Amino acid sequence: AQATLEHCQMMTNGEGGLTVQLGATGKATKCEMKENTLSDVRASGEGTQVMLEDCQMTSNGALEPSALNGATVTVTKHKVHCVK
Repeated sequence: AQATLEHCQMMTNGEGGLTVQLGATGKATKCEMKENTLSDVRASGEGTQVMLEDCQMTSNGALEPSALNGATVTVTKHKVHCVK
């Protein structure tokens, strides 16, 4: 499965802003992930890929995207702000 998000906001979620798992591919371009309880981006599972391009992360529970269990996260033009 593949999902592409452009010019979107993922805010105040109980867990993370964007979660991709089980070998899926996700791409976010010019998106904002803000005030999520756990992480801004979480990738999990062998073969899972997340690409972040020109995204902004602000005040999330974790300060960086997480890649677990063989997943890959690729980041370009990334801005992280911590305001708590």
